[in-house]
Amino acid sequence: NRKKTREVWLKGDAHFEVKHLNKNEAAINDSEKFLVHVNELEIEVLGTVFNVWNRNGKTEVELESGKVKLRMKGSAKEMLLKPGEVATINGTDLQLNQEKSDLVLQGPDHDKLYNLNNTSVAEIIDLITKTYGKKVMVDDTTLLSRKIDGVLPLCHEKDLLFALSGILDIRVRQTDAQTWVFSTAD
Repeated sequence: NRKKTREVWLKGDAHFEVKHLNKNEAAINDSEKFLVHVNELEIEVLGTVFNVWNRNGKTEVELESGKVKLRMKGSAKEMLLKPGEVATINGTDLQLNQEKSDLVLQGPDHDKLYNLNNTSVAEIIDLITKTYGKKVMVDDTTLLSRKIDGVLPLCHEKDLLFALSGILDIRVRQTDAQTWVFSTAD
């Protein structure tokens, strides 16, 4: 409906590319607005490209281009993001991160890729748990402190497991629907 505000209620992660409808940034009509609602956060889009990650009560918003205004519902707290900036929202706490997020959405289908930069296997296991809800067991605990660089695919479990087994030279097996076991290759 072109007479009302465009709105999305989000649970999970999303990549947005929102087209400018307004001609005058100082006077935006309701029909030109695009709002994203995530938990207690409202994101007002001012024509832009951005990513939202929403997991375990924590939300991150990363602005690629354009502008977004973040506002906590029922509060005067708000923040304007510039391209390249990331905001973290934990409950009602809204803060600007100094570092860019390692999670990026890219490719024609916005595949989720995780940029590894001296990242420990323990951190990767934490990411797997948050992303897939899987329990990961490690036969050799020395594996947890190993660190790697590169890009890890997160869209498909099989791609993720194949990449990890090759990068780390480990064997990955699934013991049941919710449990993966990493063991050092023989």
